[in-house]
Amino acid sequence: IAEDKKIEFTSAKEIIREKFLNSIKYHMRSDVPIGASLSGGIDSSSIVCAMRYLEPNSDIHTFTYVAKDSSDNEEVWADEVNNFIGAIPHKIYVNNRDIVSELDKLIALQGAPFNSSSTFAQYKVYEKINSLKIKVILDGQGADEILAGYDSYIGARISSLLAKGEFKSSLSLIRNWSKRSSRSTRRILVNLLRSFADDKSLTFLKSSIRKNFRPLVDNKWFSNYGVKTVSYNKHVDFLCENLKERELILQLARSLSSQGLLHLLRQGDRCSMYWSIESRLPFLTTDFVDFCFKLPEQYLISNNGESKYIFREAMRDIVPKKILNRKDKIGFSTPEKQIIKELLPAFRKEIDDYFDLPFLNKDYLYSVKHNENIKINSGIW
Repeated sequence: IAEDKKIEFTSAKEIIREKFLNSIKYHMRSDVPIGASLSGGIDSSSIVCAMRYLEPNSDIHTFTYVAKDSSDNEEVWADEVNNFIGAIPHKIYVNNRDIVSELDKLIALQGAPFNSSSTFAQYKVYEKINSLKIKVILDGQGADEILAGYDSYIGARISSLLAKGEFKSSLSLIRNWSKRSSRSTRRILVNLLRSFADDKSLTFLKSSIRKNFRPLVDNKWFSNYGVKTVSYNKHVDFLCENLKERELILQLARSLSSQGLLHLLRQGDRCSMYWSIESRLPFLTTDFVDFCFKLPEQYLISNNGESKYIFREAMRDIVPKKILNRKDKIGFSTPEKQIIKELLPAFRKEIDDYFDLPFLNKDYLYSVKHNENIKINSGIW
């Protein structure tokens, strides 16, 4: 994880491009039909455009979940990419009522809790892929955790600058980051605090900011039976010991090996395997990751506040400019508030069954059942 201080941006950009294209070429090897997930974001768009770059005459099937009548709808971006490469597009529209009828099946196949309705959308995408007899799919999972694609990483980037004593650069980055997509300075400062806080402090901050925050799971119940929560960050922190000037890379390493990505990969694997689909992840190769983690942090989040900076530049003549210049980030998201509002009456009819489970927070369950203005915490699914 030590920084390669000698590598110049132009050289690094060419190496990133070469390694990514080699990974796509390797993951396209197949004796059966192959396709790709396409949201319209930079990661999935780069995959399908690289597929066309490497195979100018092949049929490329893309699969896009479309959130109708929602601000989360990225259909226009997916259309941009499909038209650019001449893909065979397939769009998946999810009916909220289907969630009620198929939720028990999804819970059973997952075998563990999941905290977002996007898991159901993913499940329906793989169902569509299976119906077309396509057995291999390329997916962009992991790119955000390698290339610093999430807004929350700005705190770690600023933390690195502060550790170097670069206070003016920190203030400049905050201003530039805010301007790029109307991100609030307050949100940046919250992310900065998160980069300094441990797990207990983060829980306290969340409870302080969200006054109505009540977790679904009662952790005290588990503590009474000797069940302890363990942080998996320690082995990652050891790799970066005495490297406070690399806080962003440390945070990326945590995300990649011990935090949210593991859950996303597990959920995706469960959905794909249920429909007999092999999901391949071109970004998650050791060669690509190792190289990215040795880069100077400003190559990932530029001083102008541009995330995935070096990767955007590396893909300039392969991916449409409109995609690479996007300042917003939606990802594989669903209109969760709309879905919950529509399905809440059905959930309330069944919620009595959960009061007997001793490890669930009874106050929270009662609020969901009786409070018309309840704000559903992530984790109800």
